[in-house]
Order: sequence, then structure tokens, then C-alpha cells
Amino acid sequence: MYKKLWKRVVERLKEFDLLTKNSILSHCVHIDEEEANIISEHDIFVALNPTSNMNNAVGLPNYKLLKEKGIKTIIGNDGLGFNITREYLNLYFTQKYRYKDPTFFNFDDLKNNIDNVYYLAGDLLNIKIGRIKEGYKADMISYNYIPFTPLSESNIFGHVFFGIWDKLDVIDTIVDGKFLMKDRKVEFEVERIYNEAKKVAAKLWDRL
Repeated sequence: MYKKLWKRVVERLKEFDLLTKNSILSHCVHIDEEEANIISEHDIFVALNPTSNMNNAVGLPNYKLLKEKGIKTIIGNDGLGFNITREYLNLYFTQKYRYKDPTFFNFDDLKNNIDNVYYLAGDLLNIKIGRIKEGYKADMISYNYIPFTPLSESNIFGHVFFGIWDKLDVIDTIVDGKFLMKDRKVEFEVERIYNEAKKVAAKLWDRL
């Protein structure tokens, strides 16, 4: 009976028509090639969460398989902290480690994952984000960064990755053209929001 009823997770999702447009499958650390084939047949995304994977010691995503199958991936965070740039760094380094290849998972792979987040969010919210261009939402942040090596168009992403993201120091945060933080001063009631969040968290823990 067990063998008759047993199916892998992605197979069950397909059986119940749950692989719909812009669905997000999280982690996918243990999927096999057949599951990857199923995912590739649908317009969905796989969210990679490397920090959580390491914390829970469950392994790392098989990015090589996902890439070979043309599966769209994004970089996520399932609640372990809130620093998305840490996820960028961890995904970049762990994929090289996983395959014992320093040339695997390069900056183009990383930028593709980031662009996919912009595309997915923009599609779901019916807006344009992720570019400094006319018609796009003016969502930006400014950093405090002093380069110790020459900065040029050809190496700027390297400076962002190894310099800015390694020690994130945000000065301003602008959303839709409005400052939410300016010169490190937040422009809304932080204490009130935090107090309300604590109440909601306490209620959730009581329910659990």
C-alpha cells in the first residue's frame, strides 16, 4: 500500500493543479530530475534560501540542475534574519563550495536571480521596479562606502558584492520617490510599530 500511494512532493503539487503561474516553491533541496522536469514545464519560481539550509543542515540547492532545466530561481529568506544581502553572499559562496568549482555560480547567475525577484514582484504588483529608468518606481537606497581599490564600470558589481554587501551601511531609503529613512533617521513611528509587532508575535506564539 505504501509503495502504491507514495509520490514525491512536486508530483503531488502537479496532481492537484497547484503549479500555477508565478507559484513559488521554496528550497527544493531534495528534488530529483523528474521533479525538476515537472517544474520546468510551468511558469513558476524556485526560491533559494541558503542560510536556512545551512542552519538546518539539510543540504544545499542543486542550482546546476535547476539551471540546466531552465527553471527560474529567486533568492529568498524564510525568516532566518532579515538581511537579504547575506543571502546573496551565502548563495554565491555555497554554490561554489557545493560543486568544488570557484568558477561556478558567477556574478551573472547572481544578477539573474536578483532580476527575477524584480520581475516577479513587478508582475504581481503590476509595477516596474529594479531599474533607474523613466516609468519605474523610484525605490532606492544609498550606501556609505569608501573604495580602497579603483572603481570602474567593469568592476563595480565586484565592489558592491565584496565591499558594500559585506558590511551594509545604508544612509537613505527611498520608496516610490519618498524618503522612509534619511541620513539614517527613520521617517515613521518605529517604536509604535515595534510594540504592535511584539503583541502580534505574542498572540502567534500562544496559538502555537
